[in-house]
Formats: sequence, structure tokens, C-alpha cells
Amino acid sequence: MKAKMRSLFVAGAVSVMLAQPVIAEEVNVDPWEGFNRVMFGFNDRLDTYALKPISQGYKAVMPDMAETGVSNFFDNLSDVGTLLNNLLQGKFHSAGQDFARVTFNSTLGLAGLIDVATPMGIEKHEEDFGQTFGYWGAESGPYLVLP
Repeated sequence: MKAKMRSLFVAGAVSVMLAQPVIAEEVNVDPWEGFNRVMFGFNDRLDTYALKPISQGYKAVMPDMAETGVSNFFDNLSDVGTLLNNLLQGKFHSAGQDFARVTFNSTLGLAGLIDVATPMGIEKHEEDFGQTFGYWGAESGPYLVLP
């Protein structure tokens, strides 16, 4: 029985070694590869030599409470985009919640510096234009790196 199992194993191993690899048709998945590589390099150097040192300095001198306020302000701005994308996707219940978040945070939350909507139980959503394009049937396209 052992000899039979060993023969089957050897036959299987030889079959795998002799199998010809399937050569896929060459597809240019990144027609803008040259541009994308240049932009990636630019972004990487900008991040390394300018943005990272600035952000580390910001974190070092800014009190945590002020950092939270700035983060809340920009989160409130992004909620406006989420609201628009929920409307474009026909998600009216979510859009209503987004509208309530933006309204409460912009007024009671002092222009969005304080997030008053989350403690009120108003759900935060994450929608973007890529999801909206997908909702309307747009196919995925080439990858593009922007500065």
C-alpha cells in the first residue's frame, strides 16, 4: 500500500512539474504608468521632506483639544460630500442623517469644531464619488495618481 501511495505521489509531482504555465494575454493595466510613477515619486518626496516634518511639529505644539477640534472641523466638511453622495445614490434616509450631522455640528458645534451629532446618536456614513459612480454603473478605469 505504501508503494502505491508513493507512486501516486511521484506521478502527481511529475505531472505538476511538466505542466506548461498558462501565459496570460498581456494587458496594459496602467496606461498612465509613466505619469503615475513620476507623481508617486513627487508625492513621496513631498511627504518625506515637507508634510511629515510639518505634521510632527504640529502634533508637538498643538494641544490635544485643539487637534480634536481641527479634526472635527474637517470631518464636518467631509460630511457635506457624504451627504451629496448619499443623495446621488438615492439613499435619502442616510442623506437626512448626514444633513442633521452637518446642521448640528455647524451650528451647535461651533462651525464643526465640536462633534455634537455623535453623542446625539446621529449615525456617521462614509460615501464617496467612487461609490456613486459604481452605483450608477460606471466601470472601473485606469489608476491615476494625483499630486
